[in-house]
Amino acid sequence: MPGLLMLLMGFSFITGLVLAYALLKLGGNKLKLFRKSPWLVKDAIFDWIIQNEDLKSEIRTKTPLPDQSRIKSKMTLASGTLDSLQLRDGFEENKLAIEHFNTSLRKVLRKFNHKNRAHFYELLCTESLLVYLPSLVDDQSSLKNLPFLQQTADWLCYKSCDRGPLKIGLILQGLSPNPNIESIISLGRHDETAYWAGVALRLTDKNPDQGLFQIMISLQGWGRIQCIRLLSEKPSTEIKNWLLIEG
Repeated sequence: MPGLLMLLMGFSFITGLVLAYALLKLGGNKLKLFRKSPWLVKDAIFDWIIQNEDLKSEIRTKTPLPDQSRIKSKMTLASGTLDSLQLRDGFEENKLAIEHFNTSLRKVLRKFNHKNRAHFYELLCTESLLVYLPSLVDDQSSLKNLPFLQQTADWLCYKSCDRGPLKIGLILQGLSPNPNIESIISLGRHDETAYWAGVALRLTDKNPDQGLFQIMISLQGWGRIQCIRLLSEKPSTEIKNWLLIEG
């Protein structure tokens, strides 16, 4: 009888542990369900840029993007400086990071669900994104065949509250089947995002010089410099004249 009692007590203890573990797992999943999506934590940068389009360029371009307080950099740099320095000096290729990026991106482009998007979005919340750009450009043919390219591009361009996801969204917008040229130009009217918008325009192959020109004339800092460098070898007479006088 005492042996049977001990057996029952042991069985009850193990059952309790199993139930506690199950409840913790269920509770964790519920917490994930109720947790706010990372791109909805703050207002979208696209909305902020549109609201400030009419400000004088020197005020608008010198105003940091609304995610500035969340940037973990120890230095405060003028908008677009870090990308410009990396473009000038080069950056170290990280094959493991690129492979992780490509895997995460393709998951979203194949299955546009919340889990895949949340993981990919958080991966992009970093300042060093140029390392991924050559891979995006080189793989554009295969990316264009994936079913959710347009949805992913639109989501990152219009909903991102962080600059990293927005920058990648611009490149995907340039690769998408129906790129929104006006939105790309609007998003490029800030020194932090101008280069990425410029590359997106070139990827669309739809008279990119004219779009670059519209961005250039609205900027005075690094964004203007980078967009000038992205111009074709034979810009229009209008652009040539502007370069001689203003550029």
